Amino acid sequence: MVDSGNNYKDKVSQLISWGHWFSFFNIIAAMLLGTRYIAYSGWPETLLGQTYQIVTWIGHFGFLVFAVYILLIFPATFIIFPAVDEVVRCACRHRQHDSAAARHLCL
Repeated sequence: MVDSGNNYKDKVSQLISWGHWFSFFNIIAAMLLGTRYIAYSGWPETLLGQTYQIVTWIGHFGFLVFAVYILLIFPATFIIFPAVDEVVRCACRHRQHDSAAARHLCL
C-alpha cells in the first residue's frame, strides 16, 4: 500500500464530507418535523402564498441545521480531531496490540 503522507488532510476531508452528509439528512429530518408547522398554520389560498410558504419552509429549516453544522461540527473537525489522533498515536507508542483492529489504528 502506498502512503501519500497526507493522513491528517485525508482524515479531515473525510470528517468534513461526513459532516455535509450528516447535515443533509438532518435538514430532511428537520423539514419533516417542520411539516407540523405548515399543517397548523394552514395552506395559503394564492399560488404566490403557497410558493412563498414552501420556499421559506425549505430555507428556514435548511439554514437552521446548516448553521449548527458550520458553527459547531465544522470547527470541531479541526479542534477535536488532532487531539484524538494524538491520543491514538501516544497509545500506540506505549502498547503492544494483539488484534488486527488495534494494529490498524496505529498505522
